[in-house]
Parts: sequence; C-alpha cells; structure tokens
Amino acid sequence: MATPLRTQQVYCYFCLLLTVVVSCTEGRLNVNGSVRLDLITFYKIISTQPFVLVKFDKDFTYGLNLRVFQKLVEVSLSYPELLVATVEIQDYVNTSSYTLMERYKVKKEEFPAYFLFSSANFNTSARYSGKLNADAILRWIRGHGAPVELEGCLAEYDSLVSEFLSTMSSKKQKKLLGRARKKVSLTQNEEVQFTAKFYTKMLSNIAKQGISFVEKQCSHLNRLVEKPELSEQERKKADLKLNVLSSFSPCAGMTVVS
Repeated sequence: MATPLRTQQVYCYFCLLLTVVVSCTEGRLNVNGSVRLDLITFYKIISTQPFVLVKFDKDFTYGLNLRVFQKLVEVSLSYPELLVATVEIQDYVNTSSYTLMERYKVKKEEFPAYFLFSSANFNTSARYSGKLNADAILRWIRGHGAPVELEGCLAEYDSLVSEFLSTMSSKKQKKLLGRARKKVSLTQNEEVQFTAKFYTKMLSNIAKQGISFVEKQCSHLNRLVEKPELSEQERKKADLKLNVLSSFSPCAGMTVVS
C-alpha cells in the first residue's frame, strides 16, 4: 500500500511532467497557420506562392522569439498572397533541413533567420537583417512588395511614391510632388494629414538628396524608437513614419542568394 508521502511524490512528479509537456507543446515552432518545410516541400512551396516568409530556427522556441512569430503568422492569415513557413533544425539530428541551412548560409547562432521568397523569382531571396521585432519585419516584407497593410500607409500616396520613384525626370517629379501637396491641403483628418505630410516631406527630400535619404531616415527613426525616454505619443508618431517608409524602401539589408 502506498504511503501518503509516496503518493505525494508521485503526484508532484506527474505535475512536473505535465508542465514540461505543456511547455513543449506551446514552444513548438509549428504555430497554427504556418507551414513546416523540408528539402522536398521547400521548393514546391516557394515556387508557387506569391510571397513566402521563411523562418530558419531550432524546433523549439519560446519568449520573444515565439511571440514575434505568432504575430507574423496571425497577420499573414488576412493575406492569401502571403504564407509564413518554417525550416526547423533539430540538434543532433542530421535532417534535410541542414542542407537548406547550408544552401542559404544560415548558422545556428544566427537563429531566428528570416527570408522572403517570391514565386516571381524564387531563385533569389531577401534576408532580414534587422532586430527581432514583428512590426519591423512586416515593414521589411512590405518594402519588398508583399501585400501587407500597415497603419498610417495611404494607398493614394503609395501610388504617387511608386510613380515618383520610377521616373528620372525632375519635371515629372516636381509635378507629382505638387499633386501630393495639393492632396495634403485638402485633407481634414488630423491623423491622415500627419502621415500625408510625411509622404510629401519624403518626396521633397528624395528630389533634393536622392533615394539614399530614405535609408538615412530609416536609421534615424530606428534609433529614435529605441530610446527609453521617448514618450508614447512620440513613439507612436515614429512608428507611423517607419510604416510609411516601407512604401519607399525595405529599410533593411538584402542578401541575394542565387
């Protein structure tokens, strides 16, 4: 017959085991809505989907790493053209995932490593080189053409930006800048006007200083949002500006893998 002490020990062991099982389940990389890839399925998926955001990582993750990934998957569910996938790397198990790691020059100490693929040219990829931040990654993939809507971005101004950046004619750029300024003057909503003015300011500075001004502005705002003394209101404004900048540039390094 089991003694009360023995019964208590068994109960404590069961609770500990249950905690470990639950933690392992929550930490698994396969978040609902994402797709797990291997060497066989990898190229089938990236060659047929308009945009695939692939995360190279160990097969167990938690904390900020997991929360960022969950948010990216959640956002992707609203966009049929965007799929979020994972390549899981297991310690001490030499699977086909290691072949993909070598192919894309990913080291374990660089986990998590995010890559964006497009079926339009799936033989090349863009590699994310910024901080582990869901909003920053979303801005980055939007800058590379993925159809993601971000707060503060305005479709009519995005069209002007696209047209502005595609022309080398200073005369046409001046005309487009005039159209943007006229739109701002007709805008009544304060929040819309704030980002509309920023669009116009960016166009004006690009006309004067060239496209390199975008990267300078990205760097400035990224440093700004890292300051702990920044008020919530100022941080919100900086985040909106960073969202708008995704219409001009990915604001992050791009590694092309042939």
